[in-house]
Parts: sequence; structure tokens; C-alpha cells
Amino acid sequence: MSTREKSNDRWRRFAGALSAGACVSLAASALASEPSRVATPPASNLPAAVLEAEASRVEVVERVSHSTLAIFDLKGESGGSGVVISDDGYALTNFHVVAPCGPVMHCGTDDGRLHTAVLVGLDPTGDLALIKLLGEGPFRAAAIGDSDRVEVGDEALVVGNPFLLADDFRPSVSFGVVSGVGRYQYPSGSLLEYADCLQTDAAINPGNSGGPLFDAAGRLIGINGRGSFEKRGRVNVGVGYAVSINQAMRFLPQLKAGRIVDHASLGAAARTIGQGPHGGAAVVIDAIESGSNAERRGLRYGDEILRLGDRDTPSANALQNALGVLPARWPVLVELRRGESRLALEVRLAERHAPGELREAVEQQLAALPERGAEPAGIADWRPHYEAREGFANHHFNRLASSTLMERCAALGASAPGPLSITATDGRGDEVTVALLESKATWRSPLGRYFVRTDEPLRGELALAPPGSGGLLAGLSALGRLLAEGLAGFDESHYHGALPFRAGETPLDVIVTNHRGVRCEFYFESLREGATRIVGLRSEVDGAGDGCRVALEDWRTDSATGRLLPHRLTADAGAVRFAELEVDAYSATEGNER
Repeated sequence: MSTREKSNDRWRRFAGALSAGACVSLAASALASEPSRVATPPASNLPAAVLEAEASRVEVVERVSHSTLAIFDLKGESGGSGVVISDDGYALTNFHVVAPCGPVMHCGTDDGRLHTAVLVGLDPTGDLALIKLLGEGPFRAAAIGDSDRVEVGDEALVVGNPFLLADDFRPSVSFGVVSGVGRYQYPSGSLLEYADCLQTDAAINPGNSGGPLFDAAGRLIGINGRGSFEKRGRVNVGVGYAVSINQAMRFLPQLKAGRIVDHASLGAAARTIGQGPHGGAAVVIDAIESGSNAERRGLRYGDEILRLGDRDTPSANALQNALGVLPARWPVLVELRRGESRLALEVRLAERHAPGELREAVEQQLAALPERGAEPAGIADWRPHYEAREGFANHHFNRLASSTLMERCAALGASAPGPLSITATDGRGDEVTVALLESKATWRSPLGRYFVRTDEPLRGELALAPPGSGGLLAGLSALGRLLAEGLAGFDESHYHGALPFRAGETPLDVIVTNHRGVRCEFYFESLREGATRIVGLRSEVDGAGDGCRVALEDWRTDSATGRLLPHRLTADAGAVRFAELEVDAYSATEGNER
């Protein structure tokens, strides 16, 4: 039987099972009579330690097989593997596995059940995708490991669906070792880049893509995706690569946001020179993007990069590895040497792609694939779980995440519509008065009196009031709008995922709003019992300058207004502290003039 005939035969069996009801067991009678797959070892003269190791290995394989998925397109002709990461059915796989499937696919679990799954989010640059199994759960999820602790020589298991062999959805397993860490595999164009990935000699073949790489204890340490097949044919040659699970988990909130996620760029290019000014190889900046955050923070030609975030950068390859595992807009500390001085700059990483470029690259990739054909009858209804929207893989999940986060915001629950006036004392002891009105916001202090209109587009220096603040007044106006009207008060809003508010801090949930030329990011901290609180905002006015970062602290119910409001505000314009405000009083402002 030819490969095409086998594929058609597989699909006919799938379709028959589905017409009898989605997510039913395709092997119920066999499973009912099948004994446990973890058999008692037969009597042997082998040492007890050998038998115990064998039993442990068999138990691990049994356990990790439960979370491994066999993925097929709706015709059963294309697919790969995946792994469930939460009991509500979220699963990770590769972008190149789901691309031929479109927004809906089939996933088989090792108990013989076939599930419909819907696409959630895409990371085309890092070759990752998030899907969600529909139907009855809970699903058995993999235990998440720590890929930063993996060392060369550690045992590894590759589990999945090589050559789409898993007709009964029971995965194949291969054993080996981790043969390399921190590997870099160049992208295809600007997609499918494997940065800081794990290398293994455990067999990875076509169809294993998207499946799990486990350590000897059955903890998930990577998502298999590539092999060194070039010039050797499409078979395993003992050199396979997996996206590290720590990278995947760092991108997971963005993927759950239903987004097409971009990776980070320094906004500068670097090269390795064989003999640096202080001896040995060095990584030096030889190009800087004009207007980038790195340039504004003070990065210069010839600077020697020593460290990015928590990673040493002894080579340009190491620098790219450190960048490649981070989402765009991630803040990092860049340590460098300039002459005899050592400096540390907090840089907000840029997007790898220009606006619209990533979407175009994905569309070109998809256009090269064969048509998926008509949807077969009998599959579970996935349409209520999918919403097409430009710039998103699935806007349905973004809308759900935005609504859930806003519902949990403790500050919004105690807020009421209406203009608001703030009287505060700055760090110099001077009085500052801010009024957040319906169509404008005003500032009065010894610096002067300033205002911005909020009912018309804001652009240029006039929108960055007060001078030197980076647009503090526009940011506070957006905060007042959020507290008063929620997301309905903005021209556009979406859930972004998770980003640190400052370099080195724990990532927080982020809502992005756009209104009349002002882009704001609101950072939400999780509280007890599922509630959240806004702890900061970043505002940018049409890309002019660095924008303004405002920390919102000391939230408590204000006696005059009865609203839960911040009583300490710290504002930074780039790397410069602009103001520290201690709120003396809030009051409701009547009308729209001050």
C-alpha cells in the first residue's frame, strides 16, 4: 500500500470514528481487555538494581506517553506531534506542524481517543504553536522541567509520532542523551530560528516535530523540531534539536493571548573580534538602529557587550542565543565595557520584524502549502472557539483573556465614572495638581501649567507634557480612562501576554490600549483569591521619544471619593527619574474645565 493510500485509509478510519461521535475511543474493546502496560518483570538472575532501573524506565515511558499527542490535519495526511502542558487541554507543538492544518486539527491521545483541537497562538520565529484540545477533560499534562539545568550527557527521551506511524495514537519512544546545549540553528529567512536549543542523539524523524523531549525523570525539557537532515535524506542521523522548555514557557502567556508573537532584537548588530582591547575574543557593536531604545539608552559603536540579562555573551553567537529566547519589548540589563569603564544600561528590546513584516512572512509560508480541502463531517464544533482577526492567530482567546483580567482587577471593582482631580507633593516638597477630565488632562506645578487634549490625536513634543516627562500627563489620562470606563473607553485594546515591568523582575500580565495616538501598557499583579491590581503603566505617544514609565503603589480606598486608588506615583522618562508624587487628596472634578 502506498503512502497516499495509507493516509487515505487512516482518514477513512478517523472519519468513521468521528461520525459515530467525536472524541470516542477507537480502541475501546481492545483497551478494556488489555492488561496494564507496566508489566511485572519476570524472574531473572539480573542484579536487583538493573531490574529496578528497567521498571523505573518503563514507568516513565508509560507516564510521559499519556501527555504526548499525535497530530493530524483533517485529511489525516499531514501532521506531527505535540504535548499537553495543562489539564484544561492546552498543548505545545511546532509552527511548522500546525501550518498545514489551519485553525483546526485532530489530536490523538494514547488512550485511543481522537480529539478536535483549535489553534490558539503562533510563534513563527521560534517555531512554536499553542493549541487547545476541545471536548471532555481533564487531560493528562506533562510535568514541566527546567531546561537551564540540563547538561551534556543527561539522559533524554524523544516521544512522538514519527512518519505518522501512530495509527492507534500510542507514541513511539527513543532514548539517548543530551549531546549539546546552547546550540544555534539559523532561521529560514526570518522564521524557524532555533536559539539556545538542546541537541540530542535520541532519534528525531519527520513526524516527531512538535513532540516532547523529556529528561530521565519524565520532566518536559524541550519541544522537538529539527534534525540535521540536509544532504542526508529525511531520516534520523543522530543530531536533532529541541526548543528549550524555558523559552517556550517564557512565550506561553503571549501564545495564550491568541497572538502571532515576535521575538526580540537589540536594535543593534554585533560581531566577534579575535582580539579585544582587554585580551581574548570580544563582542563589539558595529551597527546601531537609529532611534532604537538601545541607542537612546546610550549604546554606542565599539561598545563591548559583556552580558545580556542573566547571560554572559563571550561571542556574537552567544549574544544571539540570549536574544533569541526573549519576546519583543522585554526589558533587560545590558552590561558593557567602553574603554576602561564598565556600564549597565536598561534596554527595552525591539521587535525582530518591522510592522506587518511577520504577518507577511507567515502568509508567504502558508501560501506555499497545499490547500487543506473541505472539512469532513462529524468533527467537534470548533467555530465558537475561533475568531479571525488581523495580527492574531485566534482573537477569541485574546478577548477571553482581556475580559478575565479586567474582571479580576480589584481597582476597577471600586471605581466609578467621572473626572478626577489629584493633589500631590513631589520629592522637592512642591505641590502638584493633576486634573483628568473628559476631553483633556491638565498639570500645574512650579514647573508650569500644561495640558493635553484627549479627544484628538496626540503627536510630537506637545503631547509629551510636562516637558521632560516623556508623556506623563497622557499616561495618567489613560489610567483615569481605564479606571472610569474600562477597556470600552479606548479606540483599541488587547491582552499582550506577560512582560517584566523593569529589567530582572517577574513578568506580569499586560493589557495594551491605544487611544488618539497614545499607546499604553498596563501591568497587573496577581493578588490573593484570583484578584489583580494595576502596579504600573508605560505610555508612548506616537513613538516620540522613550515614553514614560509610571509605578503605581500604595493602593487604598480614598476617603473622599470612596474609590480604590494609588497614593504613590513614581515616573521615569527613559533612564531619568522625573517625579515622585505622594498623593495628598483625590476629589471628583465637576465639568470639563479647570
